[in-house]
Amino acid sequence: MQTPKLLRLSLPRVPHAPRRRPEERGIALLIVMLLMLVLLPFAAEFSYQIQIESRTASNVSDQLKLDNAIDGQREIVLARIEFDAVNNESDAYSDGWNDDEIKERSQPMADKTDLELETQIWDEQGKFPLHMLATGSDERRNLWKKRLAELIRRFRYDTKWDASGLADELSEDIFRWMNGEGARGDVPKPQTLDDRPMLVLDELYLINEKFEKERVLVDIEEGEEFALGLHRFVTIYGTGKVNLNTAPLPVLQALFSADEDIAERIIERREGDSATDEEAVEDEETTDEEG
Repeated sequence: MQTPKLLRLSLPRVPHAPRRRPEERGIALLIVMLLMLVLLPFAAEFSYQIQIESRTASNVSDQLKLDNAIDGQREIVLARIEFDAVNNESDAYSDGWNDDEIKERSQPMADKTDLELETQIWDEQGKFPLHMLATGSDERRNLWKKRLAELIRRFRYDTKWDASGLADELSEDIFRWMNGEGARGDVPKPQTLDDRPMLVLDELYLINEKFEKERVLVDIEEGEEFALGLHRFVTIYGTGKVNLNTAPLPVLQALFSADEDIAERIIERREGDSATDEEAVEDEETTDEEG
């Protein structure tokens, strides 16, 4: 019996990778750190730009939502006014177009938040009609100039910005401007295509520098003190009749300066909701006939 022979296999030895020296490892680490220092500002700038773009997109989205909400509120108010015009011959602040649910309304948004909308509605027909200074006979025009001076005396009489000392000067300058004369100094009166005496209230700044210097036309707020501007009480629109249901107290006092009790009684009647649309129209016609 033969003894089996053992076969021996010899495998090639794989040479070990040469060990790196400590100096070489230090250089590699230094290169990595240098690359990180070079890339870090780019990464920071990229992150910053991403944040800016995100905020810009969010702001644009919020602005679009706000614009849509305001446009919707405007359409709601106009619809209420048009509906009221069908049923009422004259306006009053007690009408449906001035309800609290219209003036202060919450608009639900897509992100489940509510946008609070606050609306103020001013009746131009309840303001002092400046174009009456250039309408009718000289006697009629001078009567309205006298009323305008009275309005300027009264609209801020209880504030530290009282303009009563400017009443005669400003009313005279407005009267001259409305009747085609230039302003003080060398400022000419601009011509209009339809010969309207005034296109915008901002023309008052051309008439007399005190409108801007004394801030007569605009609202003033300093701390807790507040005063309305003349633009709240005068208008270049309307028919020449003043709606006594919506006219503020200074306008009523200017119209009925001969008897101040009339203005007070009108306010009391309005606040007591005892005025009717018919009475308001009749009062308007009386005011127009007086002027």
